[in-house]
Parts: sequence; structure tokens; C-alpha cells
Amino acid sequence: MSMRTFCVVLAVVCGEFLFGGIQAVYAAEAPQAVDSVRMKDDRVWTGPLDQLVQTLQDVSVAKVVIVKTNGVFTVAGGTERKLLEGQCIQSDGNLVSPDGSIQPVFDHIVVKAGRAVLVKDGVATRLSQLYTLGNGAQALPDGYLVQPGGRRVRLLDGQLVKTDGTSFPVKDTAVMRQGQVTVQKDGSLLRIPANSSMMMNDGTRIHGDGRVVSRDGKVTYLQENQVLQLEGVVVRNR
Repeated sequence: MSMRTFCVVLAVVCGEFLFGGIQAVYAAEAPQAVDSVRMKDDRVWTGPLDQLVQTLQDVSVAKVVIVKTNGVFTVAGGTERKLLEGQCIQSDGNLVSPDGSIQPVFDHIVVKAGRAVLVKDGVATRLSQLYTLGNGAQALPDGYLVQPGGRRVRLLDGQLVKTDGTSFPVKDTAVMRQGQVTVQKDGSLLRIPANSSMMMNDGTRIHGDGRVVSRDGKVTYLQENQVLQLEGVVVRNR
């Protein structure tokens, strides 16, 4: 083998080795799929509350949410957002905050006080004109949804639909912080006085002293900073 031929072969082998090495690096850096992520002490963690493990690489949640180790996340390649202390992104795509508020990280239309609101990359804007969803349905500012076939459906407060046109199960919440009970119902956060109670969409009654009475009469109590999640308005009106 001539020296020239040897050099050519060596270059090809080295090139393949280098390319293979680059592929290995990319494979090692691919986001790891996890069930949920939580921001705690300015770090990103995954796993159940009693077994949290800090993430040391980018991770993916709910298939299209990519979360970096600094808490910056994107949904389907959208605008970067930042997880705040105590916030959690669940496997169903819901973002839960310590105050009990819960909403999808996905772009969606939600109705509040009878008016349609577009939430895009986490920023809410009240609709001022017709908005066409991915499946051809049209969301109107007054909270009506016109299906592709022409059927008009009135969305209730708290009810939502993703911008691709698919429905999304709504959840209510209840949380106790510093002895004060707050619920999210129909998309609004409401405080419950100690001597009062509120019936939730799934039939659970939440009391201001932290008592939780389920539809079958079972009584439990909210723990400090626990966010109890319940079935919301969409389930009730199916």
C-alpha cells in the first residue's frame, strides 16, 4: 500500500470514528423522559416528593416539554419559560403552582367570567376576535365554540380546549397554606373562610378548616402546602 493510499484510508477511518463520537455525544445529551419535574431550591428535581432526584441533564415531560437543568422550559419548541420555586410540571401537561393554581403548559383557549382567553406560551390574552383552532373549529370572544360542522357549543367558566382543537381534562384544586384554605374552581382562585365550605365540581366539599368531605362521605384533612387535585368542570358536564 502506497503512503498516499494509507493516508486516505486513515482519514476515512478517523472521520468515521469522529462522526461516531459526535453521534454518541448527541445521544448522551438527548433529553431523558420523566414523569414530572419540580423546581425546588433553584434546582430541577424529578420523582415523588419523598424521593426527589436532582436532574443533571435536560429532561422531557408530557412528550413535548423540554426542561433544562436551570428550570428553563419550552413546549413544542415555543418561547422559553422559567419554572418558579415550588412549581411542578406533571405528566399530563399541567403546571401546578404552590398557591394551588393549575393550568396546562400547552397553548389553549379557556373561558373566564364568560369570556374566551387565549393562553400562548404561558401568556394570557383575552380574545377580541374569532380564533381558528387546528381542527377547523372557531373560538369566539363570547365563549362559544363553533365546531367544523357548524354546531355551536357554549364553554363554561374554567372549561378549556387546546389550540389544536382537542379537549383537555380540567382539574380543580384545594390547598392549605399557613392555615388558609384556597381552591381553584372554574378557573378562579377562591379563599374559603374558616367557618365556610365550597362544593367542588366532582361533588367533594372543601371546608375552610381543612376538612375534605368526598361525595361518599369520607372525611380527610388537607396537610400544609398539600395541593389536592380534583376532577373539574369538563368531567362534570360530559
